[in-house]
Order: sequence, then structure tokens, then C-alpha cells
Amino acid sequence: MRVLRAVYASAPKVRWVLGPRSKAAKDILVRVNLARFDALWKKDTGGYLDPNDPGLRTRRAKMLQHLTSAPQVDLYASEVYYDANRDWITFVDGRHRVAVLRELGATEIAVAVRHDNLAEFLAATGGRKVGSSVVL
Repeated sequence: MRVLRAVYASAPKVRWVLGPRSKAAKDILVRVNLARFDALWKKDTGGYLDPNDPGLRTRRAKMLQHLTSAPQVDLYASEVYYDANRDWITFVDGRHRVAVLRELGATEIAVAVRHDNLAEFLAATGGRKVGSSVVL
């Protein structure tokens, strides 16, 4: 979100948290470089959202409204899975959220990863585990 703050002077800090389903599944919160993450996601041709996706326009407006609603806002970390056989990332939930943040210029995000997929995900993305929340 550092880039976002450079573009929008009043941009808040974003606190990434696990959503209810991620908490129940005991997913792990992981901080990742968005460019590296996006390169793996692009390989999922059926699930990837490119910048011209029509659904991003309205979601972008809603995201900007949320991001500028307070000095610090919470976002649920998107739930993702790394498929080592295909060397790609696919989403369980939250792909539009990530695509909008990518288009707004975010450079880092946090995502929720299953513990049984964590080692493979970290190796592929260079991500780092964080606690129950992280501010970016």
C-alpha cells in the first residue's frame, strides 16, 4: 500500500486480517510481493483477472471508498492455494480484491494460505508468515 499512499495523500493504512472462514480453517496469514504473486496467478488463465475485466470498475470505486473511509481500515486476506504441479496460484475467495489493489498500485498484500500448502506457497512466492494481522 506504500504506492497507494504516494498516489492518494490521505490513503489509510490497511490492516490485513483473516476472514471468518480462514480463521475457522486455521489458515496462515502471509505477506507477499504483489508482482511476484501476480506472475504466478497469471498462469491460471481461467481465474486470472486482467486490468480490462469489466467487474473491476465498480469494485474499484467501492474499494477506494472503503480505503478512504478511515485512517486505518481492515481487509480480509484473500484465500489462495498454490498448485505446485501447475506452478500457479488459484483463489478460493478474494480475487477481485487483489486485482483492484493491483490496479491501484499496491506493491504488497497479505493472503490466507492453508497450513498444508504453506511450505510450497512460501517457496514459490518468497512470502513471509506474519501474525494474526499485518499493517501494510
